[in-house]
Amino acid sequence: MLGLGQAYYKGELLSGQEALDRAGIEKIQLAAKEGLALINGTTVLTGIGALATYDGIQLLKLSDIAGALSMEVHNGITSPFEEDLHSIRPQSGQLATARNIRNLLEGSKKTQPLQPNNGSKILTHSAVFLKSMEPARIQSLM
Repeated sequence: MLGLGQAYYKGELLSGQEALDRAGIEKIQLAAKEGLALINGTTVLTGIGALATYDGIQLLKLSDIAGALSMEVHNGITSPFEEDLHSIRPQSGQLATARNIRNLLEGSKKTQPLQPNNGSKILTHSAVFLKSMEPARIQSLM
């Protein structure tokens, strides 16, 4: 941006100015406070926060997948994940987890829709708190 330091251009390490020239990019001139904006930690912390949020969402998805796999391995009972059971207490995270488990187990030949047992309920409650704390927009990605 400023032509300072070094930069890689097409795999070759060049001076900042040379890299800008070869790429056909003009060097910018900073106005008042723009330099401070470039080195301010706010953007870095925002980026780190966004990456941590993304990682958290991926972990929540993986927890549902691991739970569904566990249900498959143990010939689990699917009735604890029926929507009407979770609609009684409409906690969005609980509903999302149950829906994900139902979708993942759809068509399974290893699970059975019998009476619920307490052990199977653990899967829906494991991520309920975290999913309930997320903004609605993030939950829609799950």
